Amino acid sequence: MAGLKEQSKTIRVGASPQRVMEVLLDFESYPKWMSNVLETRVLKRDSRKRGKQVLFRVNAVIREVEYVLEYAYGKGTIDIGYVEGDLRDVRASYRLEDDGEGGTLLTYTYGADVGLPLAGFMAKRLNRTVMDAALKDVKSRAESAD
Repeated sequence: MAGLKEQSKTIRVGASPQRVMEVLLDFESYPKWMSNVLETRVLKRDSRKRGKQVLFRVNAVIREVEYVLEYAYGKGTIDIGYVEGDLRDVRASYRLEDDGEGGTLLTYTYGADVGLPLAGFMAKRLNRTVMDAALKDVKSRAESAD
């Protein structure tokens, strides 16, 4: 899809893959700890009660935006696609690997087309900022006692 440039980053999280997955699946708590997330609402669940379609309302600095993402789950993976909303497109995924030392190697791949005419370097910077903040927030939450 034109305008969608995905980027990936891997970090080490000092928590088990199971704990990291629990954090990622707790959509209802995102507004408490995820930067710029104002509201989440699980619209549909899969047969295992995991969020399948989730509405997000986020502070995108220049304005609030609302969109729905669809989630698909595999062994140690979450694939995320765009359904509808104020953006043009979003594609993302999380990959969790046991690091053999009680932690997790968490890879986040993210790309969004916000529907505005942005220069390539601006779109890349915006996506990198979103990706870095999400990884930092997930790491912090997974490593906390909450």
